[in-house]
Amino acid sequence: MRVHKKSLTGVLAVTGVLVAVILAAHWFGVFYNDTPSIPEGFWYSTHKITPEIGDFVAACPPAFAAKLALERDYLPAGRCPGGTVPLLKQVYATPFDLVQIHSDTLHIQHGQHAMTRPTHILKHDPEGRPLTQATGGVLSSSQYWLGSPCPIGFDSRYFGAVQRENIISVIRPLFTW
Repeated sequence: MRVHKKSLTGVLAVTGVLVAVILAAHWFGVFYNDTPSIPEGFWYSTHKITPEIGDFVAACPPAFAAKLALERDYLPAGRCPGGTVPLLKQVYATPFDLVQIHSDTLHIQHGQHAMTRPTHILKHDPEGRPLTQATGGVLSSSQYWLGSPCPIGFDSRYFGAVQRENIISVIRPLFTW
């Protein structure tokens, strides 16, 4: 019987440590990415206030996009107001930038600098369900365009710009592969 009690104590101890690590990671702003949207691995929140082009961010999708993501199983349930986990994406455009999508190219006018990025816009998701393409336009003072090079990524290509209030934090890699 002693062996059984020790085994049970060991399992409870390991479980307790895992729960503590998960809670600490959440408390300290550590995110885990297992999607091809950005490098896989662990990312941590920074204290950077204003996201810039090229920064990686953790952001909650807009409410209508979160609803679609949950209905179609694009994202699991999580802590965002819309009920999903945060998206981990790269900032492609910032307030007052002009964003346009022509065929498979994303055009961004950032002040005096024009940038283009190849982008893949799906008409249907992998299950054959229709997807709507965002229209772009001039971003307001509180909007950011988030993206990823992943052809099947769920990002601003499909739901448009994200409000600054939806961005949880600028993130940096902690340990990626």
